[in-house]
Amino acid sequence: MPRAFDNRNRFFSLVKGVNVRRGDVPDELKQRYRVESNGGHSVHFYIDSQTNSPAVRDRGRDLIAPGVNPSAVRDMVAIAQHRAWPSIYTVGAMDFRREVFLTGQAQGLAVFGYPATERDLPEIERRRDEPTRRRLELDAQRVQAPPTGQRASNISPFTRLRVGGITSATICA
Repeated sequence: MPRAFDNRNRFFSLVKGVNVRRGDVPDELKQRYRVESNGGHSVHFYIDSQTNSPAVRDRGRDLIAPGVNPSAVRDMVAIAQHRAWPSIYTVGAMDFRREVFLTGQAQGLAVFGYPATERDLPEIERRRDEPTRRRLELDAQRVQAPPTGQRASNISPFTRLRVGGITSATICA
């Protein structure tokens, strides 16, 4: 017999009047999950067709997860951002609330309902830096230097590098 869905791990917007349309999620998530409507009360997101329990349940005004799955929490935060929720309140197991806090704060959401500790702040910064590091690694892979002793005519002697909101110029002679 399938276990009942655990409603304790969830979060919701603290702001009235924001988008709470069930199923309004980024297209990327619609492609990643098997999506089923539950008679109009909620939309369920399943990892694959073999899974009986949804990874995320969307009731419009709140998003629910049965456990503490960092991927599911990341996707729930993406849904909250897609709906332009500026702040969220989380309830449930402490591990779930911590994961929501870390992921939401790293993505710029104000998260309430979790008492942050000193060890959480460096983790938020690390998570904030991950996308910047990945973007720089990809940019470095795309840049190919011209053969030794040659210089492409369309390359300026000044190379601009933009990281975050800071632009720096380097002279390449």
